[in-house]
Amino acid sequence: MFILVALALAQADSIDRLIERLGSEEIEARDKASAALRKSGEAAIPALRKALRFPDAEIRGRARDVLGALGIEVVALKGVDPSGLAKLLGDLFQGDQTVNVAFESANQAVIFRGQDGFLKAAKEVVSRIDQDAVESAGRLDASSRGEVVFQDSRVSKSRPSLFPEK
Repeated sequence: MFILVALALAQADSIDRLIERLGSEEIEARDKASAALRKSGEAAIPALRKALRFPDAEIRGRARDVLGALGIEVVALKGVDPSGLAKLLGDLFQGDQTVNVAFESANQAVIFRGQDGFLKAAKEVVSRIDQDAVESAGRLDASSRGEVVFQDSRVSKSRPSLFPEK
């Protein structure tokens, strides 16, 4: 059990360092970090979501691109409170067992999971109440995870710490 915990912590530390490298001065380092995060797959998703709030535009853009490559579309909210949006979407799709709506307060994001028709409906609702919302270049195709992240586009004033204080 201890070995599994140690491996999980090492992988999380490695992913956090890759996120930091997305903002490197060297394009080759940024490209390698993006590729490594794509290969990390599911394990990298929480850190990539957190990176969407970083003040560094390069890190935010590359995190959005990697999430898109992993089948998760990101929609940047401009004028809607994410917690209110989560409640609205939850109420609209209440009772449908194939839809899951979750609000992540730490990332100020709404995670919407569902079949393609529901994803389109949720994006339509958001576009009607937040006409300035911007979709990422992330692609949704047949291999998609069936997930959209509606992310508050306001960035953190300081970079959220990936590395806990010791």
